[in-house]
Formats: sequence, C-alpha cells, structure tokens
Amino acid sequence: MIRTSNIGYCTHKQWLFRSGPKHVFPVALVMALFGQPNGLYLYFPMYQVSITIIILFFIFSIIVSKMVRGNLTIPNINLSLPLVLFLVFSCFSLIYAPNPAYGARILFSMFFKVLFFFGIVTVCNQVKDLRSLLGIITLLGVVFSIQGLLLVGGVSLFGLQASGRINEEVGFGLIDNNYALYNYGLLGFAKTYIFIGDITIPRCQSMFTEPGFFANFLELSIFSTLAWTHMQRTLHKGKCYAIVGIQLLALFFSLSTAGWFSVGTSFFVYALIIAREQLSKLFMYVFYIMFFVSLCFIILYFSFPSSLDKIYQVTWVEKFESQQRGTTSAEQRVDSINNTLNLFAQKPLFGWGIAQMAVKIGTVTNNVLVQTAGELGIVGLIIYITMLATIFKTMLDSIFITHKRKHLSIALPSYWIICCVIAFLTHFMFLSTNWSFFYWIALAILYVNRRLLTSEELYAASIYKKNELHT
Repeated sequence: MIRTSNIGYCTHKQWLFRSGPKHVFPVALVMALFGQPNGLYLYFPMYQVSITIIILFFIFSIIVSKMVRGNLTIPNINLSLPLVLFLVFSCFSLIYAPNPAYGARILFSMFFKVLFFFGIVTVCNQVKDLRSLLGIITLLGVVFSIQGLLLVGGVSLFGLQASGRINEEVGFGLIDNNYALYNYGLLGFAKTYIFIGDITIPRCQSMFTEPGFFANFLELSIFSTLAWTHMQRTLHKGKCYAIVGIQLLALFFSLSTAGWFSVGTSFFVYALIIAREQLSKLFMYVFYIMFFVSLCFIILYFSFPSSLDKIYQVTWVEKFESQQRGTTSAEQRVDSINNTLNLFAQKPLFGWGIAQMAVKIGTVTNNVLVQTAGELGIVGLIIYITMLATIFKTMLDSIFITHKRKHLSIALPSYWIICCVIAFLTHFMFLSTNWSFFYWIALAILYVNRRLLTSEELYAASIYKKNELHT
C-alpha cells in the first residue's frame, strides 16, 4: 500500500498511468489522420510502421492505466458486443477463405482501427477532450483543403507541372492499390483532370490517393468543424464561415458525386432535426448553402463558360451515361455488386471469408451491405446490421436527450456530430470505406458525445465557463 507521505511518488504515478494516455492521444490522432488513404506513406515508406508503433503505444498506455486501477474492461457501450462478435466471426471465416493470408492482413487492420476507436472512447471522458478532438480534426481539415485548393489553382491558373508520377502497387491498409498519381510535392497528388479549352483543372484530393477518399475525409472534418465552432462560442462568426467554406470549396472541387450526395443528405437530416425548434435558423442555413453553391457556379460560368458542361460530364455523364456498356463508374459499381451477389448465392450462409471479394472479383464491392453479405454471408450480415442498429439507436438517444432538455449549447454540436456519422453511412452505399480511420473516429466522437450528454450540467457548465473566461 502506498502511504500518503509518498505524495510525490503518488502524483508522478497518477500522471504516468492516468494522464499519460491523454498526452499520447493527440499525437496518435494526427498520425491516424495522416494514414492510408492519405498518401503521406508514399513519400515516407516507414510511416505505416511509425503510425502502428505510436497507436499501439497509445493503446498499451490505456491498458496499463486500467490494469493499475483494476478495471480492465471494454468500454460499456451498446456497440461493443455486436462489434466483438463481428470480429470473432471474421476470424472464423479465415478457415474457409480462398486467400486467408490476405484476409488476415485486412483483419489485422480492422482490429487496429477498432482498438483505436475504443481508445478514443476511453480517453475522451471530459468536454475539453471532445473539444480538443474536434479541434485537431478541424485544423487538419483546413490544412488539407488549402493544400488541395492551392494545387487546383496552381495547375489551372499558372500551369504548374507535376514533379513526377507514382506508379506502384501498395499492399498495406484497406486494399491493394495500383496507384497512378501525379506528384506535386508539398501540394499533394492529382489523379484525374478536367479540361476546359486550354485550361487543365485537377480534381481536388490534397495528399489523398483518390478524390473520393479526400471527400470521405471532408465528411468527417466539415461536420467536426461545425460541431467545434458551436462549442467555441468565442470564435468570430466570420472565421467560422471561412473555415467551413474552405472545406466545402475543396469538397466541390473534388467532384465526388458520392461526397456531395452524402454531405447534402446530412445537411437535410440536420434541417429535419432542428426544423421544429429553430425554423429561422433552418432558413438561414438553407440560404447560406444555396448562396455559396450559386456563387461557385456563377464564378465558374463567367470565368470559364464551358466549365459547367465539363463538371456535368465528370460528375454525371462519366458516372451514369455512356454509349459503351460497362465504361461508366456507375456501371462498374453495379457490375461489382452483381458479381458479389452471384458469389453470395453460392455460399449464402457463411460467405467466402473476410476481405475475399477483392480476391474473387478483383475489386471491392462498392456497397458495404452487399460486400458484407458476400464475404460473411447471412450470419455476418445479421451481425453487421445489428451494429448499424446500435449506432442508429445511439444517434436517436442523443436527439431525444437534447430535445428533452432543450439546451442549445449541447444540442447543436450533438446534431452536427450525428450528421457526420450519417454522411459516412450514406457514403458506404457507394464506396466501402467502413474500416477507414475516419469512420471509426467519427463513431468515437458520437459515443463520447452521447456519454457526456448524460451529464448535462457538466457539459453545459464546461461550455459556459469557457465563454465567461473570455468575456
């Protein structure tokens, strides 16, 4: 037993085992957000090893802290049981998988992200932790957006040329990718371009390996920014509009139809949530969004008269309409879904094994529910739908709590956090990125916020106290 006379030793031990994980967490979060599908590891091949070590150290520090306090348990959230069952069944599926080595590698990546999810939920137990988490994501969202927009402007206005081209197959992370990227150094990458007369405009993707992945990240950063700005009430409104506007502009130039649709769906859900309570604010948001979008189109039309036609070609014709069968993005996605459904019909109960659709059809299935059915069969699909049901229940609980207590200081950040998760769930119908770091960070934010909502006085007082200190 440690006596009270050993005050110095107790204080040091408390910092090491209780505060230590919180000091490591910001570094681990930044490292995770720079991981695949961010392409930093293409510049620094050892980055994947570094991020693995840092995050494992973060998880280890949490485990040691909980062991010292005698409460080494999984966080008590409704997602824990179905998530553990899903991972256990995925491990079982390796027994009959055609390529168990590939499945094991992807499964390790899944375990890694789930551990990070539980780590965030464990460490972020105060309002200031949630505010810091949202602030870091906001900062990186602005940085990545500026980086991508500078590349768009540099290439289209000043004819900036790529310094090289990356052509290599990388087999670590979500899937194996045969990258074909134009390298612009500090300004990131470009993969596809649109041509308007003599002007070349790259699709905005910052340092991400696909414009769609960049749009997927922006779904996290845009709604995290909106939640953070409502918690940072001392931040000037002009600055709030600026940092959100920069990210929306980057999303626009990503020309990701799925990204646009997902973010638009989430704004629509937000409008439905606040319609009864803040009708005037609803009309204000609709006005600002319509004004922003209209301004972008007007500037493009008068600056580059043929630009709107090119955007239409990239975001609609090339995806949904073509004279030649099987050449559009939508047709390729439908083909991958049909191929997966055919494989599911052959093994409907247990599927082909985790991550085996990439082995059987040569690509991922661009719909998370169909891919889960093909890989893990009816059993795995039921477990996965149960996971989704618990997530929706958590979102509904958050809405009911805020509606009941009617404190806008906790309601508006909660609504934006819910919209963040909805954007990801919508995007999964077009692109299977449900095992990316972004998704699990978004879920962690949802569950941290839900836990804080049960202590309304602490949540509201923390925000108001911060405001009073700055007045």
